[in-house]
Amino acid sequence: MKDVPAVLALETSTEVCSAALAAGGRIGERTLTVPREHTRHILGQVDELLGEAGLAAADLEAVAFGRGPGTFTGVRVATALAQGLAVAHGLPLLPVSSLAALAWRAWREHPVSPVLAVMDARLEEVYWAMFEIGAEEVSVLHPESLSMPAELLAQLSSPPGGWQGAGSGWALPEMRAGAGPGTMVDSGLRPDARSVLELALRDFRAGRVADFEQAQPTYLRHPVRS
Repeated sequence: MKDVPAVLALETSTEVCSAALAAGGRIGERTLTVPREHTRHILGQVDELLGEAGLAAADLEAVAFGRGPGTFTGVRVATALAQGLAVAHGLPLLPVSSLAALAWRAWREHPVSPVLAVMDARLEEVYWAMFEIGAEEVSVLHPESLSMPAELLAQLSSPPGGWQGAGSGWALPEMRAGAGPGTMVDSGLRPDARSVLELALRDFRAGRVADFEQAQPTYLRHPVRS
């Protein structure tokens, strides 16, 4: 990984709290499963990664974050920290869809495309989107949506060659029943900061950065306690 810019990534949209840092030709990462305790851990993860790389926050070139959808509190934690670092150090922001990060992680671990990323949104609903993924491109086949599982499955058609499912939404009985025979599903996958970082680095190199006003969270529903 030559000439990798110094970019920090944060992802806290689920019960997983993670940070990743590209610096000095390598990627470091920290990941913990800590439901409702992201605020207690994320700053420590960031400090550890910066310390290992011999960097200060002011040395960063950009900050990426999983912008959601996901739990309201979790999405807010990553967004607020990223915005705070950007304002304090004059850094551009790289907001990344948490569903896209989930799909990218699924494709990296199981290289089958398209990927139907589905996250449990509670209240008998799911967040979902479908992505066509290749080594050089991530394309949206269906945009981020909030639906009941039956509504999602009613819209779903199987492309030639099949697809894979990823995310906590696939643990719901209705979703499991709708997967169909032979479909690869990994309900244990969650979006992580490394996946956010890998997608964000593409955006950074292409000049697709955002300022404070543009880098906003995505909730898809009115905030509820989560």
